[in-house]
Amino acid sequence: MAGKAPAKKAVKKSPKKSAKKPVKKSVKKSAKKSAPVSFAKDIKPLFNATDVSHMKPMGVLLHNYSYMSDAAGGHAHAEAVKSKVQSGEMPPGAPWPASKVNLFIKWMTDGYKP
Repeated sequence: MAGKAPAKKAVKKSPKKSAKKPVKKSVKKSAKKSAPVSFAKDIKPLFNATDVSHMKPMGVLLHNYSYMSDAAGGHAHAEAVKSKVQSGEMPPGAPWPASKVNLFIKWMTDGYKP
């Protein structure tokens, strides 16, 4: 049949899509940052009265923030104490567990907070 237009293919129309609601992504909250370690609250209590009195005659002032933080001296006092507690030489007779040593190191890496 000449002159007839070819039949059009039926095009399926998909139903109108409703506006998508934004999908809430579960965002994990980052782990709480621990508060900086402070000398007064965290470090000073690590040294008992025996430790303090034992070291004082040698000029080591374990209970004194200015002495222990000593920025002008390159934090040498804190470094020396860290070395001794890491090796187990200090305190004598009762070496610190790793948790205490790590707390002392964290005080140093947190910036020697008072």
